Amino acid sequence: MKTDFHILILTQEVRKQLEKTFGDEISVSLTEDKEERTVEIADDILTVFHENPEAKTLFDKMSYTHKKEYIRWINEAKKPETRENRKSKMIQMILEGKKGVQKFHQQSSL
Repeated sequence: MKTDFHILILTQEVRKQLEKTFGDEISVSLTEDKEERTVEIADDILTVFHENPEAKTLFDKMSYTHKKEYIRWINEAKKPETRENRKSKMIQMILEGKKGVQKFHQQSSL
């Protein structure tokens, strides 16, 4: 379907903030984001990577989003033993070539 306009889908929350509803027209300005994406890695995770340089090399080659997923998954652990388990699991998953944890995270509460 060829049109002279673009469709931008907004969540209900965003529509409420903008006071817009389905079919309303809005103007959008886009600005290129050139900021480098970096993921802050806690010292205990860096230690695990230091012990597993191959996993660190593979991790460094991942996209920002995949790195962020792994680190967030570990940081969201509520118990110290869960955090430790997730660090070990992360190394295993990286070495197995898994790029992120989203699918795994949905299936397991590790």
